[in-house]
Amino acid sequence: MYEKESKEVVRKFWRCISSKQWNEISSLLSEEFEIYSPQSKMTMGRDEFLSFNEKRFKNSTLELLNINHDFDQWDKISTVITQVHAYANPADKKISETHIISFFEVDDEKIISLVEYRT
Repeated sequence: MYEKESKEVVRKFWRCISSKQWNEISSLLSEEFEIYSPQSKMTMGRDEFLSFNEKRFKNSTLELLNINHDFDQWDKISTVITQVHAYANPADKKISETHIISFFEVDDEKIISLVEYRT
C-alpha cells in the first residue's frame, strides 16, 4: 500500500476516534492488530484496544496536527507517523492536554500495529 492510501486509512482512524465510531474503527484494524506503548510497557490486542479507547476518549476531542509516511521496500509495509493533540474535556481545553505520537503499520488497507508515545 502506498502513501496516499496508507495516510487515508490513518486519517480515517483518527476521524473515527474523534467521532466515537467504534465499529468503523474495528473495520480498519487487522485481526492480528496489536498496540504497544513503550512508556507503560503495555501491549493490547484489537478488542482490548477498542474497549480501552472507548472509555479513554469518551469526553475528549482530538486534533490531528501532522501526518507523515514511510514505505519499507523489503517488507512492503507502510508506516504512517501522526502527531495528535487530545483534550480531555472539550468544554475547557486547559483541563487535560496530551500529545500523542503514533507509528502505524498499514498493510492491505488495514492497520496491523501501532506504537504510541504520550507527552
